[in-house]
This record gives sequence, C-alpha cells and structure tokens, in this order.
Amino acid sequence: MVDNSADTSIVQQQIEQNYRWNFTVNALDGASWWFGMSFISSTVILPLYVSHFTDDPLLIGLIPLLAASGYLLPQLFTANAVERAPKKKFFPVTIGFFLERVPIFLLAPITYFLATDRPNAALTVFFILFAWHTFGAGLIVVGWQDMIAKLIPVDKRGRFFGITNFIGNGTGILGALVVPFVLDNFTFPMGYVI
Repeated sequence: MVDNSADTSIVQQQIEQNYRWNFTVNALDGASWWFGMSFISSTVILPLYVSHFTDDPLLIGLIPLLAASGYLLPQLFTANAVERAPKKKFFPVTIGFFLERVPIFLLAPITYFLATDRPNAALTVFFILFAWHTFGAGLIVVGWQDMIAKLIPVDKRGRFFGITNFIGNGTGILGALVVPFVLDNFTFPMGYVI
C-alpha cells in the first residue's frame, strides 16, 4: 500500500502558501469578467443592438437563449475531459482565450465596418461570434471551476465567491451607468463599438 499522506501534505502546504495570491488574482479576474459582461448584457444591451437591424422577436429572443444554452450545454460534454486532465489551468487560460475572449474582441471592429453598409452581414456575423463566445464560455467553465477548487481551500470558497461577485456586480453597476451615456452620446454603431 502506498502512503500518499506526505504528497497530500506538500500539496496542502503549497495551497496555503499561495492562497493570498491565488485568492486575489482569481477574485480580480472574476470581478473583471462580471464588469466586462455588464457592457454586453444579453438581456438588455445586445437585444438593443440587434433591434437596430431587425424587429423580428425571434432573432432578438435568440440572444438570451444562446447565452444560457451556450454557457450550460457544453458543460455536460466537457466535465469528463476536465476531470481526467492533469492541469486544469489549460482550460480557462489557453482554450478560454480563443474560445471565449477572441470573439468578443472581434465584435467591435466588425460592428464598425459592417453595421451601416451591410446590416444583414453584420447581424449574421454578430450571431456567429456571440454563439462562439457563449459556447466557448460553456466549454471552459468546468475547467475554471475545477481550477478554483484546487486553488481555494473548501472553507474559504464562500468568501472567495462572495467577494468576487460583490466586486464584480458593484463594478457592473458602474458599467450599467456608463452604457446609456455612451449610447446616447455616440451615434450608431460607434456607441456599441465603444
């Protein structure tokens, strides 16, 4: 029989030793994610954006559907792969950059160049990039959660998520105050690009 208690003790020491850093960095990461999402709300901002191209309620209603299903559905298929992966950081950092962040950064220039001259193309590209973003988030979130479970001790996770969500939603209020000002003071599509 192999005694893994020494290995477990070393891992626990490393977790405790790096706890403050991991807590701070990951809480700020989570809070900044919530802040950023306040600018692209799938229930307010993005439906308003799409309403510039169409008044079809099916297309406008597709946005929150994509947001929810894109985030939740892929988790069913990635949980086993994440569980078997030796390093969890690969999912949110490496894969997350390409599957979740890149499409959001592409939306602004595409909006600027297509929205006024080619509205149908802008709408099509919007839905492709938004689906890419939401399904990408769904593919990586289990890896992110597993990584957090390895970094933050069980008895401190409530504090971690509480502080992260408090800061994120607090800054999200600031984002919600900025968005109407920007949309009112910049003509379409520049307000959405900003």
